[in-house]
Amino acid sequence: MMKNYLVFGLALTLVVFLSGCLSLDPEALAFANPLIKQFMEEYPNAQIQVTYYTAIQSIPILENIASECGKNVSAKEYYMIKIDDPDSGLKAVVWIDWENRRLECAVKYGTGEDKSISKPGEPIKTCKSHAEFKCYGDHVFWFDSCGHKQEKKEYCQQSCELGFCKEKERKTCGEMGGYCVYPVLTAASITGMIITGQPIAAQPVCIDSDNGKNYYEKGHVFTGESKLWDHCNDDGTLTEKYCTED
Repeated sequence: MMKNYLVFGLALTLVVFLSGCLSLDPEALAFANPLIKQFMEEYPNAQIQVTYYTAIQSIPILENIASECGKNVSAKEYYMIKIDDPDSGLKAVVWIDWENRRLECAVKYGTGEDKSISKPGEPIKTCKSHAEFKCYGDHVFWFDSCGHKQEKKEYCQQSCELGFCKEKERKTCGEMGGYCVYPVLTAASITGMIITGQPIAAQPVCIDSDNGKNYYEKGHVFTGESKLWDHCNDDGTLTEKYCTED
C-alpha cells in the first residue's frame, strides 16, 4: 500500500513539474537571454513593457519583427518585451514566439543607430547601421552590416537594378508638351571658324558638371544656351540630367 502511494506521489509531482514549473513566462524567456541579462545588470532601473499579439494582430507587424530579427517570420502569437532605461536612453527589444515558447530574437540598441542582436544558436552580432543599399522588390533600401533591411532609401517609379532605380524611358517632344531643347550652332560661331582659318578643336555640345549619372551630387547639364539642373520632385523622386552622344 505504501508503494502505491509513493508511486502515485511521484507521478503527481512529475505532472505538476511538467505542467507548471517548466512553463516559462515571456519575461523569463527574455531574461534568460545573455544579451538581455547583461543589459539588466548594467541598467537595473530599466522599465519593462510587455505586449501580447494574437496571430491576427501580428500580421501588420511581421515586417517590423523581420527587420529587427533579420529573418522571415509568419503570423502567430507573439510577445514583445520592450526594455527602456530612462537614465541612459538606451533600450532593448525582445520578440517571443509564444506558440512555440521560444525566443525569436533579442536586440540591444546603442547610442547611435547601431545595434547588437542575439538569436538562439548564434553568437551575438554587432550590426552597423546603413552599411549598404540594394534593391528590395522594386525600390532601393538601406541594409545594416548584418544584412537586415532598414528604411527605404529611394522610391523607384519603374523598378530597381543593382541598387539603383532604372531610368524612365526617354519621352518624345510630343509627350513632353512640345518643349524640347537642342544644341544650336549660331551663324556667328560658324563665321568665326571660317574667317580665322585656324583649326578649332571640336567642342562637346553637351556638358554635364557631375559627369553623368551621379545620383549623389547636384549638378547641371549645359547645352550652350541652356543650363538644366538635377532636382528633386514633389513625389520624392530624383530627376538626373546627363548627356548622351554629345
